[in-house]
Amino acid sequence: MTKKQLSPGWRSRKVYWNTFVISMDYAWLLLKGKIFGSSYFEKHSTKVHVRSAQRLQRVFMELQGLFIKIGQLISILSTFLPEEFRKPLEDFQDNAPARPYEEIQKTIEEELGISLDTAPEASSGQVFAQISKQPIASASIGQVHKATLKTGEEVAVKVQHRHIPLVADVDLRLFENVNSLVARIFKIKGMKEVAGEVRAMILEELDYAQEAENMRLMRESLKDEERVVIPDTFDEYCTPRLLVSKFCKGVKINDLRQIEAWGIDRDELAKDVLELSCKMVLKDGLYHADPHPGNVLINEQGEMVWLDFGAIATLNPRMKAGMAKLFEALARQDSEEIVEALKFMGFVSRGDDATKFAEKALDQLQDFVQSEIKMEGFNFNEIEFDPTTADFSKIMSI
Repeated sequence: MTKKQLSPGWRSRKVYWNTFVISMDYAWLLLKGKIFGSSYFEKHSTKVHVRSAQRLQRVFMELQGLFIKIGQLISILSTFLPEEFRKPLEDFQDNAPARPYEEIQKTIEEELGISLDTAPEASSGQVFAQISKQPIASASIGQVHKATLKTGEEVAVKVQHRHIPLVADVDLRLFENVNSLVARIFKIKGMKEVAGEVRAMILEELDYAQEAENMRLMRESLKDEERVVIPDTFDEYCTPRLLVSKFCKGVKINDLRQIEAWGIDRDELAKDVLELSCKMVLKDGLYHADPHPGNVLINEQGEMVWLDFGAIATLNPRMKAGMAKLFEALARQDSEEIVEALKFMGFVSRGDDATKFAEKALDQLQDFVQSEIKMEGFNFNEIEFDPTTADFSKIMSI
């Protein structure tokens, strides 16, 4: 990144100005909608969504830093934002800008205390026999290069972008300030809590040593799952800015063409993913907190290869029990039990008003389960499901 891009003042002006422009665009649309009616609003809202998303895309690409991560988060809020707004931002999921190899090499050398330019025969302490200069994946916080250790093992080397520690605090404060401003202007509840969760998640993702520990915890939790692969880490080479793990082949879980070419049954695979997710949440209480398609691969043997454990989450015993009650009530379509489960978890208080709220929420929750649970082309609607005969005891006894 250039000096200008690293400047807190420049980043602040860029963020606040574009927030103002987008807010005024929506405010003008709302005003015209009140004057000319709902039909006018609906007719012109799509154009405003697209225009705003394209502006954000340009600004985030210019800012880089953590705003690439924020763009990724916006693009997956399928139940909160219209598709027209999300679509231009979807490139951030897979196509975050890669940094030059020279920067990557410098970080690896600093973290391991080696020189990658030293001839192997002159350096008995060299770690890598070979490392690819082209990344195999690039994300908002770092990028991954394939390499071979001197021992002959193929590994994935995840390296944090050098500019991230310099802009992380500024970007998080800017995001929180804008988040608070938008919440006040448009009277959106719960945005402060969302900002807090985003901050906690990103700060955890910045520590690759913690990610290596997360992988160890998840590997231990899922050690009896034959269909799950979590790459081993080489802890002697892992630091807060560097993560070295076993290289695992596979394709993204939404690469349906290759999955079918390998003869893997899509329905069975979808059921495996759903069953594993239920196990992680409902039984173990320890789960992957960022399971987008780039983080779940399928290999030729039909195994699920889970990647990127920068963010994992836990559930306390009460929440696990409440979610189990909720799913069982949903399977029976028992409104009263659903309300009780929501009360048990503390999502709603007791009383007539709370019951009415919970019953309305039930309709939306059912719509979500039926139409929104999908993974970019890998739609769970393709699984036939009859709630009257579903055996949730099998899931709960995994």
